[in-house]
Amino acid sequence: MRLQGTLFEWHDNEGYGYMRPNGQSDKVYVDLAAFNYRPHRPAVGDILIVEVQQEGQLLKAHNAQMKLGKVPPAPPKKINPTGLLLAILLVLLTAVSLFEFLPLKELTAQFQD
Repeated sequence: MRLQGTLFEWHDNEGYGYMRPNGQSDKVYVDLAAFNYRPHRPAVGDILIVEVQQEGQLLKAHNAQMKLGKVPPAPPKKINPTGLLLAILLVLLTAVSLFEFLPLKELTAQFQD
């Protein structure tokens, strides 16, 4: 079966990694021996076209080809300043309300004796 997907994990010093076929949750084992030709060393984000064979519990890539181009990395998530401000306000209000119910006078009197 021939599939296209993205290399999401690569161990360059050991020469293997895993790709995720488009639209699937399975991961496919890919090693350097699977490539007939490669324009560069594989790297995370490379788009691959591979033939997949089941070997025991493992899906293994054969006859891998690299497509030119990479999947762009996801933009970093930005912190919502309004949400952060609301969270800080909630913590402060909780702390103030707890101080009203704590018997602080009794606790300080015990330590002064």
